[in-house]
Amino acid sequence: MTNYEKEYSELLRDILRKPEVPYKDNRTESRTMMSFGKSITANLAEGFPVLSGRKMFPKTFFTELKWFTNGETNIQRFKDAGVKIWNKWADKNGDLGPVYGHQLRNFNGNDQLLNVLTLLSTDPTSRRMVVNLWNPSDLPDMALPPCYHTFTFSVVNDRLNIDVTMRSCDVFVGLPYDMAMFSAMNHLMCEGFNLSPGKVRINMTDAHVYWDNVSSANAYIESIDLAIHTKLKFDIPKLYVKNRKNILNFEPEDLELKNYSPNSHIKVEVVL
Repeated sequence: MTNYEKEYSELLRDILRKPEVPYKDNRTESRTMMSFGKSITANLAEGFPVLSGRKMFPKTFFTELKWFTNGETNIQRFKDAGVKIWNKWADKNGDLGPVYGHQLRNFNGNDQLLNVLTLLSTDPTSRRMVVNLWNPSDLPDMALPPCYHTFTFSVVNDRLNIDVTMRSCDVFVGLPYDMAMFSAMNHLMCEGFNLSPGKVRINMTDAHVYWDNVSSANAYIESIDLAIHTKLKFDIPKLYVKNRKNILNFEPEDLELKNYSPNSHIKVEVVL
């Protein structure tokens, strides 16, 4: 089991056992168990951070990474891949408005991804490799305001790190996929710059678990406890990038997760 998964299971346990707000009302009828100001770090030198205690679907986060970095705002790519994560928010034409990818590639006319790539090439020690997705002028037109709204790249000892800030984080459903997506981004951003993947840290202002998923989250924790008690050894997943593709020219099928042997699927409920 990776150090990341141990840290993740403890974060999840902490929110379920000691929430600061046990019954926080949501914008819908659903409620959350919430804690303020949490963070989690994955060291990519130790392996790819995908949960083994519950089955995850790599096609989902590889497709979302392509959709995000391509600047797409329609869910057709997800439909073609059989991924339903955005279905509840899209309009009848599949549009979401100027959400994540639009802000990455066209924030008031600025291509923030190319800006970071230029700095990696010309000034890799820069402390200005910041991407901001929170565009107040476009918020009214978004189906959902960005949950991860800022991320910063930092090169330390020839390793690329990403520091992500989230205003709102569904720790059980969304966080594992966000971590995997940003970790895959890290691998692809290193290509061509003589860099190795370093760490990905995710900082959560409002870290929560929806009551709809409490029983499933407890089932995951029980599976981790059993694995530790029985000294079950999970394989350490590794990400393989085919044909030396980079962040600008990859396709989801260019990314392959090896040595991934997860436990059985645990049902999750995506809450609006």
